[in-house]
Amino acid sequence: MTMAEMGDEALGVEHTFPRPGWVVLDAVRERRFTGEVVFDTTPEARVYADRGRIYLAERSSDPSLGARLVDAGALNATQLEHGAMRIGDGEHLGRLFERVPSVDRQQVLVTAELMTEECVGWLASQRISHVAVTP
Repeated sequence: MTMAEMGDEALGVEHTFPRPGWVVLDAVRERRFTGEVVFDTTPEARVYADRGRIYLAERSSDPSLGARLVDAGALNATQLEHGAMRIGDGEHLGRLFERVPSVDRQQVLVTAELMTEECVGWLASQRISHVAVTP
């Protein structure tokens, strides 16, 4: 069994595509899934969940999370520069609050939640022909 087949089985949506996006999102919640779900949409979208709770959802066409947080006013450019760790081409914000104590944690979390909700709402209305799942 391939990783994709195990992932489809983990969500209980194997061989049932195309489906509305909300069906897949609901399966993530109901199955208390932990991992990454990549939606074959245009643009591609990724959802990250922990025990069924989606904590981040973003489209491949979205700017980086850090850039979006600066654009939304939750961070300023200096805070992002000092708080982000560059790993390869990526930007890691996992230690942001430790590295820059002046960052308003609640503002960042609420802003990220709103961005995630917007993307999940968009995904829910999409017709999904395939997902790739990494538990």
